[in-house]
Amino acid sequence: MPEYQKTEKNQANSFEKQYESYGIAPSDHPYIRRKKLDDPNLIRCTDDGRLVFPVIHQDGEYTGLQFIDSNGEKRYQKGTQKKGSCYIYPGNTDTIYICEGVGDGSTIWQATGTRQVTGRSQVFVSFDAANMLQVAMWVKKKYRTSKIVIACDNDIGSTVNVGLKWGMEAADAIDAEITIPVHPDGKKCDFNDLHTQFGLDEVLRQLAITVEVSNNRKFHLRHISTLKLKPVDWQVRWLLERNCLAVVFGAPGSMKSFFGIALCCHIASGIEFGGRAVKQGPCIYICGEGQSGISRRFNAWCIRNRVDIGDLNVVVSTVPAFLCEQEQVKIVLSEIRKAAEYYGFPELVVIDTLSRNFGGDENQTVDMIHFIAACDQIRSEYGCTVLVIHHSGLSDKNRSRGSMALKAGADTELKIEINDQKIITLEAMKMKDAVKPEPISFRPAVVELVLNLRLI
Repeated sequence: MPEYQKTEKNQANSFEKQYESYGIAPSDHPYIRRKKLDDPNLIRCTDDGRLVFPVIHQDGEYTGLQFIDSNGEKRYQKGTQKKGSCYIYPGNTDTIYICEGVGDGSTIWQATGTRQVTGRSQVFVSFDAANMLQVAMWVKKKYRTSKIVIACDNDIGSTVNVGLKWGMEAADAIDAEITIPVHPDGKKCDFNDLHTQFGLDEVLRQLAITVEVSNNRKFHLRHISTLKLKPVDWQVRWLLERNCLAVVFGAPGSMKSFFGIALCCHIASGIEFGGRAVKQGPCIYICGEGQSGISRRFNAWCIRNRVDIGDLNVVVSTVPAFLCEQEQVKIVLSEIRKAAEYYGFPELVVIDTLSRNFGGDENQTVDMIHFIAACDQIRSEYGCTVLVIHHSGLSDKNRSRGSMALKAGADTELKIEINDQKIITLEAMKMKDAVKPEPISFRPAVVELVLNLRLI
């Protein structure tokens, strides 16, 4: 063994022996109580009351020690090498989390145990934001089939949101998802702050809000084995994927807007759609028509399905959005961000209809490409499904109207039509990465609304 490797080995043994020489920390330690720490490895403590956590490399060797005093001040043993090293909360590797600090790690480890029968998730602590990338790289190499989520700190209010910056870098490098804690008062926070102030239920709720980082921001070359092999992630099982651009088209009177509204309601409420399970979450409805008719339709659905409209997590636009115009796109994205901060990241954004929210010539390929790019901006920022409601062709009712760039750019294309017997049929014309489902049929229902009318 070369001399430098002997030196490193001796140093690793020295760190490990030093760590094992410390006793178990008392459960009433001020930092443990304040941060609500739980640890499967039993936290160790120095004689002067500092907690001790080992810094461990991917090969299992100790590369240093972190000390935390009662006030939360952190120090490292001289000679500690953090780069590529971490602290591990052991657990199920179906979903793996990578975070900055031991407080966050303990919180995430505890929270995941409350939601899954398979037990708590494995959590890797990188000790600081800049080290998340190195840890993420070797975690991805070791656990190639696991879902990996980067749980970064939210350093909002600083000149640079360091937690988000490095979290994005790590997620982008390994094609992982990212989740960031949001304090109700807009303050800087991490997941442990949510735990100590609002409880594990709030941590669990926010951990569920993850986004896939777009790799389109810069050119990458990566080994094929590092890409995710995963099943189709369904928004509506066997019908609509998550994080896709979908189009539903039909002739006037084919109930296509009713379909968009119903889909919003089912996803927002979590109620199955036509016997198909849905991924529940907030929805955004960008409508190009008057809100009075839209309001009646949403209320009718709620009455029919016995849902309180106040509990329906759907927000609606007040005016159309001209998505061919970049300045308008910026405004739309800004409004979606505001809604996402309050209601949560959207699962579905419906654009009803293309023609009323276009702002260009739908027969022109260039204009259609601008429109598709705007939809992709929304989709990639939130990992949500964007559903465009569109008209069928004037002469060919089996295709959507306008430039064929829309069909080419869509992941899913659905045709909706209604026959003389008032039977609505939904048929998949294109499913990019899944088998086309059999056509689905529905029958519309009439719902009586009780309105407060004022006679003049």
